[in-house]
Amino acid sequence: MASDVNRKLSLGVKLALLIAVLTIGGVSVFGITVLNKQNQLQDEQLQDLGGALVAQVASAATEPLFTGDNMSLQLQVEQSTHQGKIKAIEIVSSDGTIVVSAGDHEALLRAASSGSMYYFVTDVVFRQISGGRVALLLDHNEMAKTYKHLLKLILGVGAGLSVLAVIGALLIGRRINKPFAELLYAAKQVGSGNYKSAVVEEDRRQDEVGQLLHAISDMGQGLYQKEQVEAMLAGFVNQDIAKRVIAEAEEIRIKGERVEATVLFADIVGFTSMSEGLTPEQVADLLNEYFSYFTHCSDLYFGTVDKFIGDCAMVVFGAPKPNADHQFQALACAVLMQKLTKVLNRRREACQLPAVSLRIGINSGPMLAGVLGSEKKMEYTVVGDSVNLASRLCGEAEGGQIIITEDFERALERPERAMLSYYKKINIRGKSLPVQTYVVDDVISEYKLTMDSLIDDLMTSKTSLT
Repeated sequence: MASDVNRKLSLGVKLALLIAVLTIGGVSVFGITVLNKQNQLQDEQLQDLGGALVAQVASAATEPLFTGDNMSLQLQVEQSTHQGKIKAIEIVSSDGTIVVSAGDHEALLRAASSGSMYYFVTDVVFRQISGGRVALLLDHNEMAKTYKHLLKLILGVGAGLSVLAVIGALLIGRRINKPFAELLYAAKQVGSGNYKSAVVEEDRRQDEVGQLLHAISDMGQGLYQKEQVEAMLAGFVNQDIAKRVIAEAEEIRIKGERVEATVLFADIVGFTSMSEGLTPEQVADLLNEYFSYFTHCSDLYFGTVDKFIGDCAMVVFGAPKPNADHQFQALACAVLMQKLTKVLNRRREACQLPAVSLRIGINSGPMLAGVLGSEKKMEYTVVGDSVNLASRLCGEAEGGQIIITEDFERALERPERAMLSYYKKINIRGKSLPVQTYVVDDVISEYKLTMDSLIDDLMTSKTSLT
């Protein structure tokens, strides 16, 4: 009986049933997987958040707890509970006496006795002496709201997709009744990597199968182009450069483009003599650490690391992505690099490692931006007299200095943002007159505060020196 019913069903109905079952099953599996993953991620985030908050409170409570400043402790715990993430908090002395508390204390006790995953506790330690402990209870209401919202969203999307799948399958299945030899051939060509062979003649078929054939043909052509693009972009790292080359690959590769940009050269002073006492692995670790920080600095000020040359970094501002304030962005990036280097040096000295001195040269002007190299290896870079002058300025700078030209100072928008001082005139080969240079001492206080915050963020996001 079931066999007779199966034979009476049309291809469209069979396809509709099959797609409906697969879609509903797939959506169900997907929804369950997403929900389970969301639960797992929430648990992990909860542990990270709770651990970070209790550690933060313990750190801030160290001094007032050991000095007996209960008023400061009370103010601190009350402020913590007002943030919306902490439901209750208490600080207990080493003898078990509650010093201060805030929030729902009864809920905190219940969580402690039941071993709730929202309950976190840590000791307050100063110089290996425990002065007590901090316990807090997270408010899980917001996390529960997020989970319920996601559940409703998945159910709604799943129901909608199922309905659309059934309707679409019925419409398509009624018209598909011809052999799929051409479709199978084209699919096999794509599967075997013969993307060009998957391209079909235009207008050979106008029905649904023909449209699908042309879709596979377009996919094969797209995959073939993707292979070419991937091969061309093998030498690129920066995302802006990659997008630019994809969009205008032929124009950039053949003739490049003239741009108004700024180039920064940062060089480690005395690196050769410093590396003589280091192993190759230590040299690599040193360069990797500083280049990593320099890359973060350039990203913060919209720069693009062009290349690393030995112990020197070359950063471009205003290309490939235009930036009207590229001169100051480069100057601010250089100041941030020098400030960051001083902070790193203090950390290195604490670890009995040699300090690093950085010299920087900056120049802006017209230059050619484009792709140089061979078919097997290419790189996007900038070339021109302005680039050469920036490199020469870097060589003229002393450790800890940032050197710019007088022309660069004149090109700055709102030059009052930078603190500059006259340096010296230098003779440049190929130029008839000496070039007046300036030393960048710092930026004004408005930007100093921002830099201090950026340095704190960078230092906390990196692992300490070993």
